[in-house]
Amino acid sequence: MRSLNLSILAAASLLAGCILRTDDRRGGVDDFPNSIYARVSGFLDESGKSGAIAPVSEADSLLKPPAVPLPRAKDGAAPATKVSASSATPCIGTVLWDSTGTDSLGRGVHNTAQVCAENNKLVKWFKSELTYQNGKVETTEATDGDDDGLINIIPGNKSKVRLEITSVEGGETENTLLVMGPGKDDSMETERDNVVYQTAYAKTRGNDTLASAVYSDEDGDGAAVDNSKASTVGLVYYQTGPTKDDPEVLWSRLSLVMTVKYQVEAKDMKRFRAESESKNGRLNTAVILNRKGGTDIDIGDTLLVRFTTEATLPTDTLDSSETELVLSTGKDFDAKNDDSIYAIRAYSRKKLGEETSASFEFISDRPILSGGEPESGKLSMRIEYDDGTYLSVVGTLKKKVLDAMAVDRKGVRLRIRVGPSK
Repeated sequence: MRSLNLSILAAASLLAGCILRTDDRRGGVDDFPNSIYARVSGFLDESGKSGAIAPVSEADSLLKPPAVPLPRAKDGAAPATKVSASSATPCIGTVLWDSTGTDSLGRGVHNTAQVCAENNKLVKWFKSELTYQNGKVETTEATDGDDDGLINIIPGNKSKVRLEITSVEGGETENTLLVMGPGKDDSMETERDNVVYQTAYAKTRGNDTLASAVYSDEDGDGAAVDNSKASTVGLVYYQTGPTKDDPEVLWSRLSLVMTVKYQVEAKDMKRFRAESESKNGRLNTAVILNRKGGTDIDIGDTLLVRFTTEATLPTDTLDSSETELVLSTGKDFDAKNDDSIYAIRAYSRKKLGEETSASFEFISDRPILSGGEPESGKLSMRIEYDDGTYLSVVGTLKKKVLDAMAVDRKGVRLRIRVGPSK
C-alpha cells in the first residue's frame, strides 16, 4: 500500500502544476489567489496517508503466539507433557517442587511446580522465573485451563492450558495471557495444529497503560487462532507515544479483522480502522470501506480509503477535513505492481480565517497504475469564503492538458487551457 504514495504524489505534482501555471495568461489566470496552490497541494499531500493502511507486518507479529514453555524432565521438574487418560487419576495430595539454578546463558532460573503426590507426572501448576544479568525478569506461569485440575495434555480431553507471561524491565511491565490447546494430535510440541482460544496483551508503567492488544474470535469456531486452518481473528491494538510512521502521535489505536494461516504472512484483511491523536490536538481516523461504504472488505475488490481529521483546539484554523481514495490494491495487499487509483476526493472546513471550506475531486478515465501519472479525467475544485463568495474550477484533463472553466469571487467566468512546460 505504501507504493500508492508514488502515484498519488505524481498526480499531485501534475495537477497542481496545471492549475497554477501562468505561462499562458489568457483569461486572467494570474488573478487566481495563491491560496489555490496551497489548498490543492495540501489536499493531494493528504492522500499520501495511504501508507498508514499497511499494518500487516505489525499485526502479523502480534498474531503469532509464543511457544508454550511448560516444564520438562530435563529441568529437574516433573514433566508436564502428554499423559495417558488412565494415569490422570484425581490428585489426593500434592507436593510443591522447587528448583533454583543458572542456565547456559547465565540467567538465573527458579522453577516451581505443584505435582500430585501419588503421581509426580501430573502437574497442577508450574511457574518459571528467569532473571537476566541486566536486571530483566521474565515469569511464565501455567495453570489449568479446562477445569480438570491439571496442566497436562490428556488425549481426547480437549486439554487447555492457561499461560500468563510477564516481563519486567526498566520500570515497564509486559503481560501476555494465553489459553491454548494442543490441537488434534494432543501435543504442544507440534505448533502447526495448536489452538489459541483466548489471548490478550498489556504493557504498563505503574498505573499507566502504554500498550494493549485484545483479540476476538470472528469466525465463530470458539478460538482466536487455530493453526490447523485459516482463522478469522479480530485485533484491537492500542499504544501511547510516537510510532515509527508518525513521531507526532500522542496515542494510536488499530482495529482490524484478518484471516491468518500458520506460517503464512497475514495479508487477507477483512476490516481496517486506525485512529490517533496528534500533539496538535487533531483526532485522525483512517478506515477502509467496500464500494458500498460498508466495513466488510475484500482486498481484491475496489475499495474506498477514507481519512478524516477533527481539530479539537480552539486556536486551530482547521475545523475538519476528509480525504477519500477510490482504489484497488490487487490480490496482494503489500505488492507494488498491482495497485491502481481511480479517484481522489478531498474536503475541508475552516473555523478561523476568511476561507470557510474547500473541496477537490479528480476522477480518472482509466486506472492510474502505481508509479504512473493521471493523463485523462475530470477535475473540480471549489473554495468558499465567509462573505458568501466562492472560487471554482471545473474541467477535464486530457493528455496532461487541463481544459477548465473557472469562476472567481466576483462571478467572472475564466477559460483555462494549460499544460506542462515543454
